[in-house]
Amino acid sequence: MEDQKMMLQEAGILQSDGHFIGTSGEHLSHYLDFDLIYEPRNEGLKSKLLTDLAEKIKSTGTEVMTGPAEGGNVLSLSLAHYLPNISVAINKKSDGTFIYEPQELEKLRHKKVIVVDDVFQTGYSLRKLDGVLQGYGIRPVAFAVILNRHSAQLREVNTLPLLSVLSFPLSSWNEVSCPLCMKNIPVNTDFGHGQEFLDRKR
Repeated sequence: MEDQKMMLQEAGILQSDGHFIGTSGEHLSHYLDFDLIYEPRNEGLKSKLLTDLAEKIKSTGTEVMTGPAEGGNVLSLSLAHYLPNISVAINKKSDGTFIYEPQELEKLRHKKVIVVDDVFQTGYSLRKLDGVLQGYGIRPVAFAVILNRHSAQLREVNTLPLLSVLSFPLSSWNEVSCPLCMKNIPVNTDFGHGQEFLDRKR
C-alpha cells in the first residue's frame, strides 16, 4: 500500500497531508489528480497502470467501454490503445446527468459493456452512469478503475464487480464532521475545489 502511495506521490498525482475539497464536496487529507497521468513525464507509469487495467477488462469479455464524462471518456479512449478490439462510447455531462448521442448509444446496445473511471471515491459518478445505462436497458458487466480509494475488500458496486489495479484507503469526511476543519487547518486552493468551498463560506 505504501509503495502504491509513493508511486502516485512521485508522479504528482497524490497530494498528501493537507486539507482538500473533493468533487462531491467531501473533505480530504489527500487529493488525487489522475489527469496528471497523461503528462509526458508519467508515460511509463501510465503504460504500466493501463496495461494492468486492460488485462482485467479483457477477462470480462467486454465489447464496449464507457465512463463518466469527462475523466471516464479520456480513460476509455486511452485504454483503447491497449484494447484495440473493444470499442468506446462517449457521453457528455449535462444538468447533473450523463447523455449519449444516438450514434454513441447505438454502440452500447446488445453489447457487453464495462464502465471505467480513474478512481473510485464515493462511487457517485459510477452509480449515476449505471443508472443512466439501465434506463436505456443496458446492464454493465462490471466497473473498472485505476484506483479503489477504499480497500481491497470493496469489490462490488451496485452488485457488479469492481476491478482495480491499485487499492488503498484514504479518509474523507463531510463538512460537519471534518477533523481538519475542527483543527482550523487551512483549505488548499491549489488542488481540488477548495476555492469554491471558501467562496461559498463567505
